[in-house]
Amino acid sequence: MSDSESDTNDQAGDIEHFTGPVENAWLLKIPEFKKADNPQGLAEESSFSCLFPKYREKYIKECWPLVEKALDGHHLKAELDLIQGNMTVKTTRSTWDPFIILKARDLIKLLSRSVPFEQAVKVLDDEISCDIIKIKNLVRNKAKFVKRRNRLIGPNGCTLKSLELLTNCYVLVQGATVSAIGPYKGLQCVRKVVEETMKNIHPIYNIKALMIKRELMKDDKLKEENWERFLPKFQAKNTTKRKKPKEQQQKKKKEYTPFPPPLLESKVDKELASGEYFLTEAQKKAKRTQERREKEQKNSNVQKQRRERDFVAPDEGKPAKKAAGDSNKVDVKALKSKIAKANKKAKMDLNVQRLHAILEPAEKELSSSESDDFLWKLSVGYLEVQHRFLTACLIQKRNSTGTGTKDTLADEELINLPEQLIFLQAVDRIRQFTLNLYLPKELRGLTKCDLRMMVQLEEAERLRRLKFCLEAFRKLFEVKIVTLQGKLENCILEYIAGVFSYHFAQKSFSNMKEDQLFKDVGLFPVEQVFKSLLIIKGVPNLAMELAKQIHLELLRLTGKPGGFPVLCKTLLANVPSDETPTWKKSEIIAKIVASKGHTKQFYRQVLQDVFQFYEASLFGHDQESLPYVGTCIECMRQMYLLPPAYQELRTTIDNYFVGRFDQLAEPPELLSGTILLERSQLAASLYLNYMAFSGSSCSSLSSSILTAYLQIFLKLYSMIPAAMQEQQHLQTLIIFCLSNREKHQLESVLEELLLGNDSPAMKKLHPRIYLKAGPQGDETYSLQIGPQQVEDGQDEDTLAPALIEILKASNRNLLIYDVFVVLLKLFERFSVGTDHNLLLDAEEQDASQCKAFLRKYVIIQALMELVSHKHFHSQLYENPSDVLAFVKSLLVKSIDHVQANESLLEIILSIFQEYLQRLQTRDDVQEILKLLNQFKRSERCGDQLRAQIDRICDGSKPKDDAELTPYQNAFSLCSDKEPYCKVYGTTLMIGLLRKRDQESLTQKHAVLILALDNLRSVESYAFLNSVRLLVALCDVLEAETIEALVREYQSSTNDMDYRLKIGEATMKTVEAMGPIAFKYREQLINCFLHECKSPVDEFRASSLANLGTVCKILSYQVHTFFYEMFLVIKCAIETDTYLPVRRAAILVLSQLIEGMDNLLDYQEYLLSIYRFLKFIAETERDDVTRLQAAVGLDHLTAKTKDFFNAGNSALATGKLEKEIRIFGIKEQEADERRRNARSGDILTKMLD
Repeated sequence: MSDSESDTNDQAGDIEHFTGPVENAWLLKIPEFKKADNPQGLAEESSFSCLFPKYREKYIKECWPLVEKALDGHHLKAELDLIQGNMTVKTTRSTWDPFIILKARDLIKLLSRSVPFEQAVKVLDDEISCDIIKIKNLVRNKAKFVKRRNRLIGPNGCTLKSLELLTNCYVLVQGATVSAIGPYKGLQCVRKVVEETMKNIHPIYNIKALMIKRELMKDDKLKEENWERFLPKFQAKNTTKRKKPKEQQQKKKKEYTPFPPPLLESKVDKELASGEYFLTEAQKKAKRTQERREKEQKNSNVQKQRRERDFVAPDEGKPAKKAAGDSNKVDVKALKSKIAKANKKAKMDLNVQRLHAILEPAEKELSSSESDDFLWKLSVGYLEVQHRFLTACLIQKRNSTGTGTKDTLADEELINLPEQLIFLQAVDRIRQFTLNLYLPKELRGLTKCDLRMMVQLEEAERLRRLKFCLEAFRKLFEVKIVTLQGKLENCILEYIAGVFSYHFAQKSFSNMKEDQLFKDVGLFPVEQVFKSLLIIKGVPNLAMELAKQIHLELLRLTGKPGGFPVLCKTLLANVPSDETPTWKKSEIIAKIVASKGHTKQFYRQVLQDVFQFYEASLFGHDQESLPYVGTCIECMRQMYLLPPAYQELRTTIDNYFVGRFDQLAEPPELLSGTILLERSQLAASLYLNYMAFSGSSCSSLSSSILTAYLQIFLKLYSMIPAAMQEQQHLQTLIIFCLSNREKHQLESVLEELLLGNDSPAMKKLHPRIYLKAGPQGDETYSLQIGPQQVEDGQDEDTLAPALIEILKASNRNLLIYDVFVVLLKLFERFSVGTDHNLLLDAEEQDASQCKAFLRKYVIIQALMELVSHKHFHSQLYENPSDVLAFVKSLLVKSIDHVQANESLLEIILSIFQEYLQRLQTRDDVQEILKLLNQFKRSERCGDQLRAQIDRICDGSKPKDDAELTPYQNAFSLCSDKEPYCKVYGTTLMIGLLRKRDQESLTQKHAVLILALDNLRSVESYAFLNSVRLLVALCDVLEAETIEALVREYQSSTNDMDYRLKIGEATMKTVEAMGPIAFKYREQLINCFLHECKSPVDEFRASSLANLGTVCKILSYQVHTFFYEMFLVIKCAIETDTYLPVRRAAILVLSQLIEGMDNLLDYQEYLLSIYRFLKFIAETERDDVTRLQAAVGLDHLTAKTKDFFNAGNSALATGKLEKEIRIFGIKEQEADERRRNARSGDILTKMLD
């Protein structure tokens, strides 16, 4: 008999103490050890220590007060050393239990092995122990070790959970050990299962044995019997086969021959032998075609034979004669195979005839209606058969183990999948005959139905039948495994539609939540409920009250935990028929959750879900999750823009993004060695901020949230090792924060960052925080609290080098230029006013002067770094006005004795020496040179400064510029691949064209080609400077430039982006030409009118916008083209499906009407224009288009009234005696216009 045979609670209660031999030690009752048994306590102190890994440090630190409290109840002392990573437990003078120190040792061992404190503390009980099983050495092969360890855990941990339930133990698999906590007998079982699993014995055998033992222990008859016959036996099978060595065949020696082996035939030899060489190319092609057809025919015959093989009747043969003695014998295996074949050949569909045949035997028991409606009786019968099959077949099979439960995992695995498939198909067919028939008319088209039927009933009878069908399907959906089937998607949709329509017809929405029909909607998957409600809400002609109730239900589900992710996944799902862009859907979701009027609980829960979904989508490493990231950012942005009454939401968003950085400014505790942030935590926080703040201003959060943490970001950038991803994220965040600041804000921010001014708005990294790198070869690090410093604030390390490095790596020349100008202002401010403060003693004055010198040194170093940056030269030479104005003001102050600082002037001139030499041809630079000569003659100018002024004013240029002609230098720079070189070369080329450089004028066509080619550049600076070059070319090559731009714009072979850039360049060029562009109006207007019919939506809208701009530049002198433009605009508004095109068209028409000078030139079209605008204003659905049409009508009315008022006043004063004739207007046309002006019939009709 095994150890477990008689281990019952009843026997354990009867047997107390034995004086003789013990047969079963598990039945012994161990007496409790009390304090009275050891009143004197322990004679010596005992202690145990245990190291713990670094990743457990945070958890152990958090739960250590609980450990101390638990051990204090047993008079034990616990110590935690975070520096050494050590835990220690000791006995005290009050400790009376000698074994409790061993229990405490097990406690700290379990904590170091990742066991939660709630489980580990149980080991302090007398009846509970622990066992740490080392499994690493049980298997040598690492792959086999991992495989068997996963087998012990099971899918989703089910094997481990089963073992815990059977042994009453807590089991944790961590690395190379298995930790178990529980009663002693359970620990024995756990160790046996673990060791046998690692010896390649599947744990299911031991789990089944434990389950059988548990059941046998309940049977009193089997207590004294041997259980070996009931337990499963495992027989190891060695499936590996020893590889047999290959039999080496004795190679036969070839006979010796003096002749060499024959040469291999070449391709030509083979063709000559087959005769193919003499065939023509056409004959070869025909031969290959014939061979291919023969091969296809052969394959076709093989496929045909294979398909017809299933229809060949089998050979039945002659029936075998049965023996006389075998008449009563039944071959069970043959019978089973016949039944299986019959089931396979059975029909899988359940049609009306088969269901009716099933229904006939149970007609007496079916609950049917009293009416004579055969269809309703059949529907009731279908529902009854559905219910009976579910309860009598599926449920019975699911409960075949006798456990009595319905929804356990073990029971669900017993369902027969083919029968389940038949049942689900039948349920969907029954839905078409029952639930779908009695839905309201507008909701019957929600799902696809094989048969389209309709019943005409009174409303009360329809509602009664609908409720009966809903109740029947409710019983079906109470079975969880049926509800989760995807094939019942249509049933769930119509069930939800039926519940809402039923309560809408009963006008009982107030009591709907208490109805059981509505409560069972919670059984469905949340994604399916969302999808169903959205489909129902999108039904056309849906009642307003019903749509409102569905909308409220959607909001209620969104406000529940996990509702926001489901809403995003439902609306952002890729539907082939839906062409709505993702950003538009994201805006819709943001308007739903971030609109005003929701409850505080709704906002809090949605914002919490947004944070969790944002992190899950961002760190999911899945391309399909990226749209969700943009949606979460848009929702947070909209919530942040809510009025001040929603300040709580802003505070929550701020804490989410910068909460961890607040710890770096104000650590919660200053214990030396405390870890504030691990690398993984810091990298995750930076990545969250990087994705939320580094987009465009309309698709990201406001960077003002991070401005206060710029000092912390720069410190972290200088501390983190180079080439790490965190540095890239910090660089991007710093650049975006600086770029989005106004000039006065940028000045204050840079002053606080570079000069260390104490400001409460700028948070600073705590001085005791330092970065502790991991072991050599490991890229991990952590931010920790360092030891206490003796004197804080003595050594202020500046952040200027880190900031300049970030600016130079960003290639943002505009930002670098703004920072450069701000640094010049700061340098001037801190270089003035260095008088001694009489209130300070000598030591304090020395410290103040040292601080001022350090500030000036930091600014000078930053200026020199930026000036030496070549990428910044193009911007500096393109916009020299601010820098030259600063130098000029500094010279004026020095000459007028306002600022007598010779060292400041010397530093500035040394910085800008090469800059001034390159720009000597500018007028403002000539003024500076005059001021320098004037200052040189003064007595305050030293010898060194005078020599420096002479070098600047001698007119010499840098040596590298003297090697090439100005045109060659500019052309080579324009042809360079680097954007900054292109920009600088373009600036030089523009200057040469304006100076009428002879070589540049000779090569003007080459310059035009180069300018058009540079328009393809992706960099915005290069593109804008190429536009400036085209404008400059119009002064020397006017007609060719306009013609080239029009040709490139109309060329369909060019990229769409390039054509759009050409259109923008054309507008800038025409605008710069001014009135001269009037002679090219025919080319320009025809070009844009032609492209208004382009098949690309964006290009049509761009062409219309360009057309309106050209008309405005030409002062609307386009009456000869007005009718063509009106026809194109009218066609675009009436037929174009792209909304921006219609808006652009009506805007151009409104601008043309506003620009009309003389209504007589347009008298033939005024009535048509008026009727068209009136029609658009009354029928257009788009608000913007309708508004522009109304504006056009107002312009037309105002023009007409002004025309009549001017005519009446002229007649009254008698001033209509003379007329001015322009462009040779004929007398006949003039007379006709005068008659129309006097009569004014058309205009009068229009006003009427």
